[in-house]
Amino acid sequence: MTEGTKSYLIGYHQFLLHPLWVLMAWRLEYKSWPSWWELICILLHDIGICGRQYISDDNAKEGHWFLGAQLAEWIVGKFSKNPLLPTKAHFLCAGHAPKESSYPKSKMFIPDKRSFLVSPMWWNWLNYWTEGFKVSNPVQWTKLIKENLKKEEPMGAHELYLHTIYKHTQNKNKRELLNAKRTFFIKDVKHRLAENKIPNNVLTNILLVFKFGKVEDLNEIPNNLIRDTDGRFWTTWDKVFEIRDRLENWRYEK
Repeated sequence: MTEGTKSYLIGYHQFLLHPLWVLMAWRLEYKSWPSWWELICILLHDIGICGRQYISDDNAKEGHWFLGAQLAEWIVGKFSKNPLLPTKAHFLCAGHAPKESSYPKSKMFIPDKRSFLVSPMWWNWLNYWTEGFKVSNPVQWTKLIKENLKKEEPMGAHELYLHTIYKHTQNKNKRELLNAKRTFFIKDVKHRLAENKIPNNVLTNILLVFKFGKVEDLNEIPNNLIRDTDGRFWTTWDKVFEIRDRLENWRYEK
């Protein structure tokens, strides 16, 4: 079973519950209930998620709007005498994902994104575990959705999810780089101080600064080695090599 089909049957896009959350969000957003043909669109708008590996493949969700738009247009056309209504139904479904469909943003765009804030938290956690989302648990995701909806041009939910994964990966890489710098610096200082050119109590203070970002007493170390011009301790890892060079110069001067 593909991720999309699983999601449509028992997950985030569940074919009855997700439309229900969208319906409730619609009511909150527009202070009115949708018309009968809009209800059909709400019910069908995500049916195209079926058969897609939309979590593991970043591009698999593109085009998911099309099947729902086609079905809604056909069904509305069967029950309406208004020749324009089927086209409006197509636009309403397509416009819930404007970046994918290139259609104008429709009235369903905001309620579809806001539906996550309407659905109960137990349901969101169940989806998180069932579908195996890579980042952002429901509590974090709720905050992200709220912040996103405040923007002039909110991102789609899937776009926001991919953006969050990208930021998480960038932050993880940055942390790994900083940890590598820290480990290298500590080993380097230990090696140099093994020559007994710098007192051990100074070494202890240096390691405390760079391992924990704080120290009990730094009076042993000259201020110009570990303090910035405004007197603050240099405890950020982008300064480690500069401080290492200063310590090396200090060692030879002594």
